[in-house]
Amino acid sequence: MKKYTLIVFNRYEVAKSEVINFNSYEHNLGLAFREAIGQLWQTELGDEFDLKKIKFHDNKVGIDFEEESYLFFEG
Repeated sequence: MKKYTLIVFNRYEVAKSEVINFNSYEHNLGLAFREAIGQLWQTELGDEFDLKKIKFHDNKVGIDFEEESYLFFEG
């Protein structure tokens, strides 16, 4: 099982940001990120969660929304 870290940045109040540890059998970083977001939001993510909006940089992925940003990486 791989260990990942998900950081949820609150863009208006940084002190409300969270660090979440996530374990998954998924080895594809993008798909593991999608799984982590689905668990966080407690929903089944379908095709409406567009993987094309996810930004990849080195061994990290992230996505920006109006009120929150998400950073996901292995470790």
